[in-house]
Formats: sequence, C-alpha cells, structure tokens
Amino acid sequence: SACPLRHVVMGDGAPRHGDLIPTSNTEAWDDFDGTHQVGGNSTNPTYMDDEFRLTPSIHACPNLEVAVTDVAANNVTTVLFADPQFRYLQIYTGAMENWGESSIAVEPMVGKADAFNNGDGLQVLSADTTFEGTFGFKVRQA
Repeated sequence: SACPLRHVVMGDGAPRHGDLIPTSNTEAWDDFDGTHQVGGNSTNPTYMDDEFRLTPSIHACPNLEVAVTDVAANNVTTVLFADPQFRYLQIYTGAMENWGESSIAVEPMVGKADAFNNGDGLQVLSADTTFEGTFGFKVRQA
C-alpha cells in the first residue's frame, strides 16, 4: 500500500493460538515494503491471520490499494483497491499450514475485527438508510 498500514495488536498467542480479538494498540509494520515475501513460500511458509489499519486521514490517503505479486506465476500481480470506507485490511496466509495449499487472502474491511464490541469502524444502519462502499481487484501481467 502506498499509504502506511499499522499492525493491529492481538492478545497473547495470536494469531495461531490466541483468540484473535484485537486490542486497542497498533504497531509499526515494515514488512510490506516490497522486499519481504508475505506468506513465505511453499517450502518455508509464514503464517499470518493479521489485521492492519490504514492510519493516515482520509484526506491524506483516500483509497486503500494493496498489490500482491505471485512470483510462482510469472510475477502476476493482483491489486486490491478500496474506497475511503475501507480503513482496515485482514491478511491470511495459513492455507499451506492448514490445508496444504499455497494461497493468500487479502480482505478489505470497514471496521476493526470485533467492531460490534469495540465500536471501531462499526456501521449501524437504521431502517431506510444505506451504506455504500466499493472495492475490487485488477490483475496485471508482468
């Protein structure tokens, strides 16, 4: 992402052995700088089930954009884009460990995980009201 993301801190043991309930804390995360391989590879996978927050203001960083390049597929890049409604991102790379499949899930989110309890990003709609947001994917060939 061109806009900085902060890692949402979870309780002890997370993401593998904890409850995955986010705390109110975030921490710097530099692994999305283009030099780190998110998810590892098929012989040395890294496990993630982590949440990130887009920290700058909507005016400074109006849109979320995350590019994932699959080096095993001739450097095909999938770009997730999302409008200002989406300020959170969930990344899951545990498929290799859990099911023997190499994959990565990148999920745009309007609110923090457990928003019903923590209220962070929670959208409550009354009768006859709407909420709109747009996200999508683009694929680029190398």
